[in-house]
Amino acid sequence: MKKNSLDFFVKKKALKEEKSGEIIKYKVEGLDETIEIEPLSEAKVYEIMNHVDKGAPIMELWDRLIYEAMPELRTKEALEKFNCTGNPEAIVGEIFTMGERSEIGQQLKSVIDRVDIERIKN
Repeated sequence: MKKNSLDFFVKKKALKEEKSGEIIKYKVEGLDETIEIEPLSEAKVYEIMNHVDKGAPIMELWDRLIYEAMPELRTKEALEKFNCTGNPEAIVGEIFTMGERSEIGQQLKSVIDRVDIERIKN
């Protein structure tokens, strides 16, 4: 059996870090602008997933992920502008459509779904 080298593990860690730092970009139709979202860490995504009720609609997870990934939404000014001071995560639904929230949320969650390995069958 072949032993895995330390060099392999160093390269694999670098690949993981490179992929986890990829900025998510979306062009907003009708505004001719692009929004950029910095992905959350694997640990943060798991933390959020563990705090969303298991029976809650999936949109609640997407909204929480987006809210955490976009610090601009968490400012006092933004929350007041969209009348969301009592329910801060509601700002996501005030700004994005359900389709956009689903797409962005899935992209943010993908940090834990990514697989860079393939099983080799003998």
